[in-house]
Amino acid sequence: MCTSRAKPFANLTRKTYSEPPRFEPSKMRSCVATCLLLAAVRADPKVTMIVNAVGGGGMFVAGDAIAQRLEQLGTRAEDAPKRNPTKLRRALLQLPLSPSRLGQACAVGAVWGGVLIPSVYNTAERLFPGRAGANLLFKICFSVSCLSTAGNYAALVLRRTLADGINYPSLERAVASSNADIVGVVKADLKVWPLYDLFCFGLIPAHARPACTAVVSVMWHTYMSTVAHRAPISGTALACAI
Repeated sequence: MCTSRAKPFANLTRKTYSEPPRFEPSKMRSCVATCLLLAAVRADPKVTMIVNAVGGGGMFVAGDAIAQRLEQLGTRAEDAPKRNPTKLRRALLQLPLSPSRLGQACAVGAVWGGVLIPSVYNTAERLFPGRAGANLLFKICFSVSCLSTAGNYAALVLRRTLADGINYPSLERAVASSNADIVGVVKADLKVWPLYDLFCFGLIPAHARPACTAVVSVMWHTYMSTVAHRAPISGTALACAI
């Protein structure tokens, strides 16, 4: 009787357990970064503003670094036929970038990316919600009226004031040179941003717009950095050169 009762348990085997998973720091870092990103996008608006400011500063620094390299390449363009292109490229990469200029670009970018861009885009979305034809055009016009004119002018004046020294005479010189260049800057802006805004507001979801705008912004701020540090050369000539 005991044997028959034991038969149902005869085929049972002892379970074996695998070793516990090992701790991997790389996976932990990626998880932490993902959590921070989600917190910045969905949670506290102050955190979002800080992340936008850091991103804006980074975009301006990247654009200014590219602009400095292009300027160095332009000043050595006459040497290109005489020298090996590979050696010339290596020599350009070894030239130092201006830390003060990168710092100024970072400061302007933090204000631009942390305050100005989110305010304009969020206000446009709030005033003209959705992707209907009329609202889409209104959002583009609102963005262009704020950023293409007043926004670019303020960024140009601020860049030149910081480059020349924070005082009243430098501000006067920055305003005078920016008045001469702003028409060319606006013309160049109208070749880029209205088309991008049409694509941005019409096709890109709201949560993905900052990342897409960052790519276009780096290219635009490369141009703006070139204009700001070549005063008093007219912005119209630079706009035609792009």
